[in-house]
Amino acid sequence: MTRPTLVLVTGSRALAEHAEARAWLRSELDARRPAVVATGAAAGPDAFASSWCADRHAHDAPTITDLLAPGMEHPILAVYALDGSVRVSTHPRVMVSWSGCVSPPPFGDPARKRWPLKRNAAMVRDVAVLSTRYIVTVLALRASWSPTNGTGHTIGLARTAGLPVEERVFDRSPASNPPLPRVGS
Repeated sequence: MTRPTLVLVTGSRALAEHAEARAWLRSELDARRPAVVATGAAAGPDAFASSWCADRHAHDAPTITDLLAPGMEHPILAVYALDGSVRVSTHPRVMVSWSGCVSPPPFGDPARKRWPLKRNAAMVRDVAVLSTRYIVTVLALRASWSPTNGTGHTIGLARTAGLPVEERVFDRSPASNPPLPRVGS
């Protein structure tokens, strides 16, 4: 029996308006037809993945055990939110806590900057556990101009966990980066 496919999507928020990145991810997801898509809850590739699942009527799984049940007609979307929860599909019900029910640090606390990295680690950890039941791929979309490296962090964790990573680096597109008006003209 062939195992179903699980895709973890990670990527730079700087790609939120990048049409080429969105098209590439949609094409990759169309080709893989995953049973499960795991992603964060940010703009850019995370939102692209959520939209792809919504377009395919993502299945609303009520429990974590449903993630382990192959044969779903529609893809399951697991969104790892920064409030410490994992939500499935577009339903607001909290499925599990990736943070061990720990609340995020308050704004202004230096630990708050590391909170998304802890979320990334939780996504990779959970996907690595599921890799015995799914064919797993990590699709990583990087923005060449992004000053942060959350995507690189996730890629490193995934590779350390032995997960296959398909990485794509995007340059600024002319459409998303119009020339600035000249001052004094």
